[in-house]
Amino acid sequence: MTEIYFVRHCESDHTHRDDCTRPLTDKGLNDSKIVTEYLRDKGIEVLLSSPYLRTIQTVTDFSLYSHLKIETRDDFHEVVVGEWVDDFMAYCHNYWNNFDFRNEKGESMYELQKRNIDELNRVLKEYEGKTIAIATHGMALSSMINYYDPSYGINDFVGMLRKTPWIVHMTFDKDKCKKIEKVDII
Repeated sequence: MTEIYFVRHCESDHTHRDDCTRPLTDKGLNDSKIVTEYLRDKGIEVLLSSPYLRTIQTVTDFSLYSHLKIETRDDFHEVVVGEWVDDFMAYCHNYWNNFDFRNEKGESMYELQKRNIDELNRVLKEYEGKTIAIATHGMALSSMINYYDPSYGINDFVGMLRKTPWIVHMTFDKDKCKKIEKVDII
């Protein structure tokens, strides 16, 4: 069995509009220590992250504690929205209600989900039988949960939006998800 702890990043600074370099807030940096406290006794052997700054910052304290190097995986990055969206909730409703919906220069839920699941399958093959932590994003993580549990939808996503950080523990037998446990650590 392979155990994966998906870590949704801590609170980020939404005044910073560049998705790749958006940092954590001071609260987010402090909350990253709560992530470390949660993960410290889980036997994590591999530490992966989206390449975005806020996810890397979320697990940096754990990396220092565990002496595990953070390996970035580009395909775990957040959804490509295209242009900045002022009404994020309207965008999310369109996105979840129509998996083909996308902004110009953005990606659809189907594209996001395929990208994330393809990368997850590579990780499951490469690190079979290991215990892994993966720092990721709300929409990306939600797309993966939805893939294994299609009942997870817009209402679950909206409920998760205020949860930074948030942990989802999944257990896999090869590439088959056997268990999904959602963990509120704050």
